[in-house]
Amino acid sequence: MCQDGSCSLRCKVYFLAIWSIAHGIFYFLGSVVKYCSSDPNLWFIGPTLFLVLIICNLVGMIGGVLMILGVKKNKKTVLIIGLVLVWVPTIFIIFLIYPLVLYIVFTIYTAQYIRQM
Repeated sequence: MCQDGSCSLRCKVYFLAIWSIAHGIFYFLGSVVKYCSSDPNLWFIGPTLFLVLIICNLVGMIGGVLMILGVKKNKKTVLIIGLVLVWVPTIFIIFLIYPLVLYIVFTIYTAQYIRQM
């Protein structure tokens, strides 16, 4: 996929999709472990916000899968829907700067890839 040290736009789109899936799994499992290992009344977000966090992470993972399918099947619509969905958990965890920067940069690459399709 990536030769001679340079990555194609397709490779960068795959990276964003795989990153979204891995990040979603990491936050999903981390949230579940944190929630289950402490008293729900003492945890800082409570059960309702916990469910919102879990749903956001699942939506982000589904978005990553849709991005991969969109690239493999060469379907712009599926890729765009996946791109929109991977932003859901990023907006929810806006206080972390590194995912925001990564998603902005790779969204630009994804938009360039979509234009080339």
